[in-house]
Amino acid sequence: MRWLWIIVLIAVALPAAVPRKTHRSKPTPRLYGDRVPVKLLRTSNTKVRQKIVDTHNYFRTQVKPPAANMLVMKWHPGLAKAAQRWANQCRGLVHDNATGRHLDGFGPSGQNIFITTKRTLWNFPIRMWFMEYKDYKYGEDEGNDLHEIGHYTQIAWATTHMVGCGVHHCNGSRGPLNGDFFMYVCNYAPSGNSKGRLGHPYLPGKPCSMCKDHCTRNKLCTNACYYTDLWQNCAEMARTFRSWVCETNTNKGRERRKFCGATCNCKDKIYYRHG
Repeated sequence: MRWLWIIVLIAVALPAAVPRKTHRSKPTPRLYGDRVPVKLLRTSNTKVRQKIVDTHNYFRTQVKPPAANMLVMKWHPGLAKAAQRWANQCRGLVHDNATGRHLDGFGPSGQNIFITTKRTLWNFPIRMWFMEYKDYKYGEDEGNDLHEIGHYTQIAWATTHMVGCGVHHCNGSRGPLNGDFFMYVCNYAPSGNSKGRLGHPYLPGKPCSMCKDHCTRNKLCTNACYYTDLWQNCAEMARTFRSWVCETNTNKGRERRKFCGATCNCKDKIYYRHG
């Protein structure tokens, strides 16, 4: 049997990185190459989009220890457009920059990249990203290497609740493989993998225990916040000056609300809290 070459790169919140994982895939996917119809890769297909979302959500229910605050993921067209645009560039093991990954209201999105010489269904790259849990130690903010486990932690980041993906067949004129390859890209918002928090991508506990009235039958939370705090000190300021931060109806006040969107608009919602 010919081996399926796979290269995986972490591309989360970084303009560039040195790939750490270049290997022949073990296990190989059950279906790959010409046995995989192109239509089953295209994210313009509603069923493909749903499969990508469902696969992410399945793995989010499999984290150990269990998560008390894991949000359900949904498809986001803007993230998908940016991911497809980057896949089309065929840059191989090069990340999109922060501007290319920017999503209004959320800042730069997270990004996972997967490269293979043969077509494979979307569940395989997502599973390969998740399999990095084998090298992951929950609770160790300094003991985990982003390059080794960053795909996993982005998938397992509780407050990330939007995903969009794209894939492109690239010829050998660019990229690391000296031949044709397929480039799979998924963008995520709000971004995960915050510096100093890799050991705590979610809060441990009984599934949905932090969203008891907002829980899917698969035990994922539905009370997502569709804003983010772009300033790190929003919550701290609001504790003392909430009216000034969130309620002042001036140009400066509206700017503060924009940059402290989660603090001002998401009471009883799950979102990433700085500090």
